[in-house]
Amino acid sequence: MAVVTPLLNFPEIDNQQHCVFRFTFFFDLSQGFEDLVAHNLVTFKSYQEALDGWALNELIGHYVNYRKQVSPSMQELLPETNFRLFAVSVNSKGQALAVGAFGVVLKSDDSGASWQSVPPTWTTYSDVGVDPHLYAAQVDEAGALTLAGEFGLILHSTDGGKHWAPEHKGDASIFALQLREDGVGYAVGQSGLVLRTADHGVTWTTLTSGSTAILLGVDALPNGHVVASGMHDMIESKDDGKTWTHVISPDASTSWYEGVGTTTESGSFIAVGHSGRIVDVGG
Repeated sequence: MAVVTPLLNFPEIDNQQHCVFRFTFFFDLSQGFEDLVAHNLVTFKSYQEALDGWALNELIGHYVNYRKQVSPSMQELLPETNFRLFAVSVNSKGQALAVGAFGVVLKSDDSGASWQSVPPTWTTYSDVGVDPHLYAAQVDEAGALTLAGEFGLILHSTDGGKHWAPEHKGDASIFALQLREDGVGYAVGQSGLVLRTADHGVTWTTLTSGSTAILLGVDALPNGHVVASGMHDMIESKDDGKTWTHVISPDASTSWYEGVGTTTESGSFIAVGHSGRIVDVGG
């Protein structure tokens, strides 16, 4: 059974409201609102209401509509990079991949000094005719690019983004992925979705996680220990994804943790999330 030990905690912002709105700030920003882009949509939920899949779909709907409204025309939509980048990955050689809203995909070969747009042809992969939001990115040491996001999409490129190959497609959005150099990897997302690969992401298998939560982060050790964090749930496996258990902690079951990471040396996992909390998920 894993034990969640708080390492750092910041005060929560009180008086949260359930609304989605457009805004411009003319004053000092509260914690968590320091790094905004030209256009920002924010959803606040009360403590009694979960930020569930429906709320996320509602926010995305507002997002798509807002981009249309503020653009000069439907033929001249504002660039995706005016809105939000969600994930970035860089390897030891300085090759980087960044992804974000409305299908934006950027790559760099010089440690981020310059960037080039390398999006897939989204009409090939999107049945609903929109460019999907992308939430996860990874570059391995060989320079292979992997991205994931809405519609359960996982795409892979071995030529710097010139060509993209589909590796997975489904109904649930994917919010995080991890691919180790030994070829084993995991991806997590909506409705407790957990996927596993053992061949560097060429094929993916859906695992039975026992969770229905929105999972936002995942990391795994070579010894088979895997931890996935999310909204009102945190799960772990100690047999490389064959079986899963819930991390027993009032905090893990009532709050949310977005990111999780580990090191082979320590053997323990660190999760980060609500109220600026950093916790040690011990084995």
